[in-house]
Amino acid sequence: MDFNHHYQAIFKAYPDRVAGIDVSDNTITFAQFENAICSIASKLIDLGVGENTRICFAIPNEILCLAGCFAGLRLGAFVVFSIEPDALVKRGIDVDLVISLADAPSKETRWEEFNQSWLSHPHKDFDFSADGGVIAGSSGSTGFRKYVIWTQEALMWRLRATESYREAPTGTSLMGINLYTSYGGVHSFWVLFHGQGVMFPQETPEATLTACQANNITEWVMPPLVLHDMVVEAEKLQSDLSMLQYINTGGAKIPAATLNKALEISNAKIVIVGGSAEIGYSSIGQYDPNTFVEGFAGKILDGVEIEVIDDAFQKLKPEELGSIRIRLPDFARSVGYLESKPIYTEDGWFYSGDTGWITEDGMLIYQGRVDFLLNLNGDKFAPEIIEAYLASALGLTNSVALSVSQDLRPDKLGLLIEGNADKEADISRAVIDKFGLGCEVDVKFVDQLPKNISGKLDRNKASSFFGS
Repeated sequence: MDFNHHYQAIFKAYPDRVAGIDVSDNTITFAQFENAICSIASKLIDLGVGENTRICFAIPNEILCLAGCFAGLRLGAFVVFSIEPDALVKRGIDVDLVISLADAPSKETRWEEFNQSWLSHPHKDFDFSADGGVIAGSSGSTGFRKYVIWTQEALMWRLRATESYREAPTGTSLMGINLYTSYGGVHSFWVLFHGQGVMFPQETPEATLTACQANNITEWVMPPLVLHDMVVEAEKLQSDLSMLQYINTGGAKIPAATLNKALEISNAKIVIVGGSAEIGYSSIGQYDPNTFVEGFAGKILDGVEIEVIDDAFQKLKPEELGSIRIRLPDFARSVGYLESKPIYTEDGWFYSGDTGWITEDGMLIYQGRVDFLLNLNGDKFAPEIIEAYLASALGLTNSVALSVSQDLRPDKLGLLIEGNADKEADISRAVIDKFGLGCEVDVKFVDQLPKNISGKLDRNKASSFFGS
């Protein structure tokens, strides 16, 4: 079954289930959601939307925005997930129609006010299209804003790839990040794929936790840093999270302390998913505190090839650290970057820029970014190793380790730590002794580590605290 028919079958099979809960705590059922899709699709036809049209929804109500995305896909359009649609125009990226409440930044882009009247628009008969897809915006760990093009066929493969690995809970899932990013947008499809509803974050973590309890949310789907913040807030408020069955996270290395605290306050099963905006899901596994290694991304999915290679592009043995490359079947690959930059090599490999290894039993372990490897007086370290030590040995769960350049002198190690300034000298000495460093260590404290718009740690911004 193709993408559009699969979802229509899901929505019609469970008409009374909750499809979504918006930021104002309004609930919409799957029957209402399906009606909204048909109404919006009919309106889009009047606006000239058809196969391969590029459209972007940027409205405050994320549930109706999501219905608009499904409407566009049924017509064969390419739906752009973007947190800042006006930036698309400013960067010269061609979008045919933006649905927004904002003023148009360019006369070349057609803007229409989106309001409730769309939901009463007369339905038109139309055939579902298999063309089109999504254009997902993601900044990843590098801070570089990317837009990756996925066809409907490739997106469907991406969703089905995890089907046999994922036990989907009944009920509604909290999306820990907004709809307009790759993580929030595609994970919303992932949740709805199994007949679950979605709830997006409220204005504050406290309000979100209250809404979770009021709406009996059974699953959290969120990036690691958002998960950490939610766990801290839940512990502070002593929130009852016994209704949670699953916590799904991934996209970056996760400290064991965060995962253990999540288990302690919820008793949910924790599922860790590996992947990226460019290749989708590549691995999945359940967290086991007895065997967990930081960087764990689970078992490599069927149909996905992952190799760890050395600097000469030779495949390494299990347990050997190197650079990670990933290959998908031809039909499952994304089309490419919207900016025409190629994603894959001629023989189909995607070089992720990550380091790591594969265990003897086929589990993928991410170690860090090639870009962020620390070069300290000739010794190379993955920053995550030092950050994991700070968390496990010193209780500093939120930190960033950086190489800091110095004129005419070797790089020093910069440690940016979230929290109150305390015992900088003790921290420096502990790290030097643990790793045998022959360089200076500079420790700084901040109220909150910098994050990018996807909620991930922004290492580039963190370096600015050290003047680099």
